[in-house]
Amino acid sequence: GFWRKDLKLKETIAIEKALMIMTEQNRTFGCPEVTIGWYGNKRVDFMETNTRGLIKCYEIKVTKSDFRSKHGHNFVGNYNYYAMTKDLYDKVKEDIPKEIGVLVLSGKFLIVAKKATYQKINNSQSLLLNLIRSMSREVKKSFDSKDLSTLSYLKREISKLKKSLSSAEKEVRDLRRESTKLHRKK
Repeated sequence: GFWRKDLKLKETIAIEKALMIMTEQNRTFGCPEVTIGWYGNKRVDFMETNTRGLIKCYEIKVTKSDFRSKHGHNFVGNYNYYAMTKDLYDKVKEDIPKEIGVLVLSGKFLIVAKKATYQKINNSQSLLLNLIRSMSREVKKSFDSKDLSTLSYLKREISKLKKSLSSAEKEVRDLRRESTKLHRKK
């Protein structure tokens, strides 16, 4: 088999779901993977706003190496949080800036382990437009997922790709066998 880097870890998916539950419970508006700027050079894992325009940003971290990487620390909101497992929080809590809060996953929910402090931001209208654009993308994905002809087409394409991958894997195995035979003859 083969492993794709873009597949999300189960903890990441659980945290995204917990963030969606939280926004529903708080009667706020949230969206995963909000692209910041019109050219997509930064992305916030999850962004939330309320009817007053207060912006909260969440960066999801599930591994120590992910936390240590230079990517994905896009804190641009009035309140900024890491959302992570309790295990990871215990390992990195000394490295979290004082103004950044932490939510830890507990079952299906997130619990505040550390409160964020308020940050004044100057570009809230631009951030809200980025949030709306990303929400629009999510709505389109939802519509597309209900379009049976699109789903059918995508399933056929996946099937073709799986067959192609299977054929390529068989070819690699055959070439390895041939290579082994040639090395043994020497």
